[in-house]
Amino acid sequence: MMFLTYEELEELSPLDVTERKLDELLLKSANEYVSRYLGKEYEDSPAPLKDAVLMIFTDRKDWYRKLQTGDKTEKNLKAAEDSIRTLLEPFRARTI
Repeated sequence: MMFLTYEELEELSPLDVTERKLDELLLKSANEYVSRYLGKEYEDSPAPLKDAVLMIFTDRKDWYRKLQTGDKTEKNLKAAEDSIRTLLEPFRARTI
């Protein structure tokens, strides 16, 4: 799982998603993405990569909130994946 699935997003009601819960969900998604894409754990990653992941968290909070309001389009999911892939690409080149 790179991101929450449609089903997981639909199960979350706005009342369920506190800032802490959203942070936990985003951290889980980011950790899995970093692990699969770069082949290393977030905690074992260099500081610039951690900074990039934090940038993703900030950006993704707005994106997940938008999805929760009903904008769960394939275009939005693809755009979010592409933006994270673009942010992580320089780190991938250095670690492989």
